[in-house]
Parts: sequence; C-alpha cells; structure tokens
Amino acid sequence: MLTRRDKPRPASDRERMTSLYNIACCHSKLGDARSGLVALAGCLEAGYADYGQIRTDPDLETLRKDERFEGLLKRYGQQSQGLLGGFNLNSLFGGDK
Repeated sequence: MLTRRDKPRPASDRERMTSLYNIACCHSKLGDARSGLVALAGCLEAGYADYGQIRTDPDLETLRKDERFEGLLKRYGQQSQGLLGGFNLNSLFGGDK
C-alpha cells in the first residue's frame, strides 16, 4: 500500500517505449508532426525496432509525410538495437514474440 511519502515505481523501458509510441500516434492524428517525431525518436531511442509497423501504422500517417521522417528512421535504423535489443512492441499485445 502506498503512503503519502511513497513514490510510484519508475516506468520500465517497455512502458516508456509504449507510451512514447502512443504519444507519437496522438500527435500525428492531431497534425502535429514535430511533436510526433520527437516522441517517435524517444521511442526508437528506447529500443523500438519494428520499422514495418512505423511505416504502415495509419496513426503515423502525418509523420510519414514530414520530410524529417526518413532521416529519423535512418538515424535509428543504423544504430545498435537500443536498450531492449530491438524489442517489438507487438509482443506487448500478444502479437509477434
């Protein structure tokens, strides 16, 4: 049980990655490509590596239309696989494992 002085546990890398992906989707749907790309960059930095999902997710359409999108994917696609070794977000929802 939490008391007033207890702090909630920090978010795991997977939770952070999932949250940032969803934030990127929300900004994209709102037409805010800049903020969406910032959130997507954070998601990629945390280790998300399902580039097929990024390229096909209808919620990210606005981001894909932005001229900075390909550069962002290239930047992270050529790096090591991040903190979680190329974790696939779909595995959180019972998809690919």
